[in-house]
Parts: sequence; C-alpha cells; structure tokens
Amino acid sequence: DAAPSVSGAASRQIGDYDPGMSIVQVDQQLPPMEEIELRRQDVSSRLDAGRRSELGQFFTPASVAGLMAGMAEAQTSSYRVLDAGAGIGSFSAALVDELCTRTVRPHDLRLTAFEIDPFLQPYLRETLARCQATAASADIECVVSVEAQDFIHAGVAMIRGGMFDPQRQVFDCAILNPPYHKIRSDSDARLLLRSVGIETSNLYTAFVALTVELLVPGGELIAITPRSFCNGPYFRPFRESLLREMRLIKSPTELAAIQRAIDISGEGFARCACGGSTSSSRVELPSATMRSCKRM
Repeated sequence: DAAPSVSGAASRQIGDYDPGMSIVQVDQQLPPMEEIELRRQDVSSRLDAGRRSELGQFFTPASVAGLMAGMAEAQTSSYRVLDAGAGIGSFSAALVDELCTRTVRPHDLRLTAFEIDPFLQPYLRETLARCQATAASADIECVVSVEAQDFIHAGVAMIRGGMFDPQRQVFDCAILNPPYHKIRSDSDARLLLRSVGIETSNLYTAFVALTVELLVPGGELIAITPRSFCNGPYFRPFRESLLREMRLIKSPTELAAIQRAIDISGEGFARCACGGSTSSSRVELPSATMRSCKRM
C-alpha cells in the first residue's frame, strides 16, 4: 500500500510496517521529537483496536513526553533508565533530547526498553538507534537494549533473583506510561505478581509496583497513571507499598508546565502531580503524573 501523508508535507511520510522491510524514512531535517510525534500519530492510526484494548495501550504525545523527561534529575555520571511498555520509544527519545541540552549530563547512558507488541518493536528499535546518534553528538555514550518480552514476567524474574543476582538489572530512573487494563484474579499475571508480594488488580499499578522494586535507593520514578489508585480498597496494598517505598515530589513549576502540555497536545491528557491538579474541557479520563524518589 502507498504510504499516507502525515501532517501535510509529502516528505513527512511513514510507510506501512512490513516485518521483512526496514521502516520507511521520515524527513531527516525534522527535529527529533517532531519526528517521533509524526510516527506516534501514524502508528496509532494503524493499530488494531481490539489488540490495543487487550494490551491497554495509550500513546503519549511528544509534548507530554518532553515535560516528563524534564522532571528527571539525572545527577549521576552513569545513568540507567527503564522504559517499561515503551511503545515506539517516545519517552526514551524525549529523555535523551532533554539530557543533551543540559550543561551537567551523564557520561554514560543505558536505556532498557520493554515492549511486548511485535508491531511496535521495529519502530522502537529505530527510535533507540536515533537516540544513540543524538547522544553521541553531545558526547554521551549511549547503550540501548530492546527487551521484546512481557514486562511483568521479566520484572518478576528479576525480583525473584534477589539483589545479588548478577543477571538482575537495577535502574537510576524509570519513565513510563504503563498500560491500563484489569488483571483477572485467576490470571497467570496475577499469580506471578502475588509471588513477589504485589497484590493489585490493574496492569498500570503492576507496572509501577515492579518498577519501584527495580530502582536503586534514591532512584527516580516518573509515570503517568490514572488517579484511581488514590482511593478504594482494591488499590490499598499498592498505595501502602508506594508510600512506604517512595517519596512523592511535586512543584508548582511542574504543575504549570503540565497545563501547557495539555494545551499543546490537545489530546485529553489531564495531569495531577501528587495532589495538585489541572483540568481541560477535552479530558475524558483524568490521569496523574507521578514524580517520586525511592527512599534511601
């Protein structure tokens, strides 16, 4: 099939993904995050609605990804980042773009991105390859890894291995927009999570809980979640664990930036940051931007 035009200009075209072909080029002169946004819009239009619902996929606009990347402190010379449920890699790209603009930035960057959807994995690999090139231009050595597997299975396996398992990965920062879908009480995922002490009924809280366990002391968690975990008995174990393990952070500057991101994206991404809130007439499902630091 012919590649459709995206956002007008003929040069801004992205071809259909064919497993036997490389991804068709986008205009190389575009700024990196504008290119990512074009890819996101194009991929979103191609996804099967049923499959998207099954996996609980929600794709993050580039403006929101950039906002969240700006929350990362990144104070260490070697910076290990987890992008769980990475999609096409918008968060990884935004973070690399952000770090490259800073005067003080890591010397070594390791990006580990989990994505279970085979359709999205080639796009993710392409994005991470571009991340490496962008990082190199700012003298940052960037090592990337695409984990084409279920994050719940992989996360549970890493936690079961214990802190002294040489195969276990730990991270200085996790940035994610986790999938949103209920987990059946009799499902394999629920039993796996229970085996490492995580009791929850939704994928988004499962992803966040696993991520917390994989952070180093003082590690950063930056995540978009629904606000449903804030009340009700179903999420009580998750709330208690989160508040025990993490120190929540908010700032008026970030809240103002969140509102600007809503205005720019125009896609109904309402945010609240640990208690502060914003709203928009376009919003259908209120969400939260969680920024927190693992207790030492």
